[in-house]
Amino acid sequence: MSILDFREIPTANAAERNKLRRTSTTVQPEGLDAFEKFAEEFFEKIKNFDIIQRVARGQDLSVDLIAVKDGKRHLISCKHYAHGDKAVGPGHETDITDALLAHHCVVFVGFYSTSPTNGLVAQLDKMGSNDLLPFSSIIFKSSDIESALLDKDDASGWLLAARYFPKSFGNLYRRFVVPIQHYKDRDVTKTAGGFELHGPGGGITNGTKEELLRQGNEYVTNQVHIAFFREALKEFIDIFPSYFKIRQGAVLNAIGLDDISPDWNAALTTPPRAPAESTNEPIIVCAVWSFWDAQRAMECYLNHRKVTNEGNLATHQVHLLKMHSKFQAFASVPQFAAQGYRNILARLVAFAPAPPLKQIAEPGQSLIDASGDLIPWTFAKEAGLEFLNEKLFR
Repeated sequence: MSILDFREIPTANAAERNKLRRTSTTVQPEGLDAFEKFAEEFFEKIKNFDIIQRVARGQDLSVDLIAVKDGKRHLISCKHYAHGDKAVGPGHETDITDALLAHHCVVFVGFYSTSPTNGLVAQLDKMGSNDLLPFSSIIFKSSDIESALLDKDDASGWLLAARYFPKSFGNLYRRFVVPIQHYKDRDVTKTAGGFELHGPGGGITNGTKEELLRQGNEYVTNQVHIAFFREALKEFIDIFPSYFKIRQGAVLNAIGLDDISPDWNAALTTPPRAPAESTNEPIIVCAVWSFWDAQRAMECYLNHRKVTNEGNLATHQVHLLKMHSKFQAFASVPQFAAQGYRNILARLVAFAPAPPLKQIAEPGQSLIDASGDLIPWTFAKEAGLEFLNEKLFR
């Protein structure tokens, strides 16, 4: 069963694309559609190709990327048929040999969001077995692309997948919690006094190369996980903004984790919802509050229970709840949270920073405006996947 849904990448507007590309066979970067941009990033960041040209080819004017790796010129054909669940056949890949000759390429690469037909595979095999032609071929079908993106030893694939497949994120997180072995032996250089590792989390040591690699990879893993935690936290806060506040004077389009915390004085409520969205709002809110202060979150929930007479707790029952305060909130979440919220909460648990989050100074600023609407806000770029991608792979 696949994890990534390639239908998340939109199809091109054929009319606009054809209008743009009929004027010239050379395509500028801004002329690429979403799947073609994804292909370009995939081969540059994951496969370490150098993209040197983009050309329009065929009746559909889809883009071919001309790329070089290991001294060989590759012709990369991008076909995005996932929305129609259509395989790529010989009729979609016409004049392959002519295109290879025209662009002085020796390797044809099919980059497909679905799969090739047996007919296309046979056609490419025939081309490769012809001793008179110096050509070979490689196919990246959807499952191959997914495997390359979710390689546990390469953080760049995870970051690329998170940007292009946001709705598949709930499936992705199960693969993210493993340590990322981003840095390899080749990234460490010998110095007069020891070893040096360039890049985020790197440094100089007179200790062992293995320890330097471990520290660097631990840093990258933590930074990726924190970026994912922030994304999940924003999703939750945007659903329940009345339970949170931000630091007075904080810049709304550059919020940091230290700028936001629970509004401990907010009244916990359980508004009526549709059966499919049935959720015990107080318990899941207190579960998230516990990232800042588990004891205080538990006490808020107990006070809510007393005020609303949801059980008329006896003294010994309160004592038992306090004994289990460290896991009370999250142990109850699966029973009281709708599926969509469970997805967010699971990601928060998986990627949470080890120490408690810092709380802002009182009084703080509400995330609700005078009309009762959510005030737009975002985490700082330095706290997101885009910035991390630039730091690690520029």
